[in-house]
Amino acid sequence: MNAYYRKCWIQQRAAAKQRRVPFQLSYEEWFGIWQHSGRLRQRGIGTGRYVMGRAGDVGGYASSNVAIVRFEENVRDGLANWKARQALTAASSDWITANSTAAVPW
Repeated sequence: MNAYYRKCWIQQRAAAKQRRVPFQLSYEEWFGIWQHSGRLRQRGIGTGRYVMGRAGDVGGYASSNVAIVRFEENVRDGLANWKARQALTAASSDWITANSTAAVPW
């Protein structure tokens, strides 16, 4: 087991926990996904680097839900999905406000 890559796995697991995203990859699974991608040495944050992204930027980190993608692609997808979620939230709260005749109890 490579100590450097184990530290990377620990850091990614901690970052996911902080963002309240489930992280279901053991070190061996995580390392295997990176090795299989052929991008392990290009892993990292920044232009031209590669990250482990989640499908649609939703769900947890699980072998069935992750792919190794370019950092720029992951940022672009995350922003697009965030905007879509914001639009849905705004639309649903507008509907509640427009159709509500009673005072909101909270």
